[in-house]
Amino acid sequence: MLAGEPVGWIGELHPRWQQKYELPRAPVMFELDVASMLPVALPVASAVPKFPEALRDVALWFDESVTLQGIYDVVGELAQGDPRLRCLRQFRLFDLYRPSVRASSKVEEVGATLC
Repeated sequence: MLAGEPVGWIGELHPRWQQKYELPRAPVMFELDVASMLPVALPVASAVPKFPEALRDVALWFDESVTLQGIYDVVGELAQGDPRLRCLRQFRLFDLYRPSVRASSKVEEVGATLC
């Protein structure tokens, strides 16, 4: 399918023809309408980056009053202004941790120890 229109088909050879030509297995056949695919641009190769992409998973703690948009705004400003963060290509929130009431005091103790 190309832009919602069929440009070919694929399938196995009919068993009758498989038997007639004594084929051990049914071959897979296909046909493509190449003319309909010519206007589509071919992918262009790009240079392999000198430094490979590095993915980082960073855990951050914020007060409940901090909004998600506020976090995105600050990270965007830092990524544009700080030369060390110009390589930042994507930032997304993927999880929100809220400790239970019993565990919250332990988390605060550990957090205070780590800070």
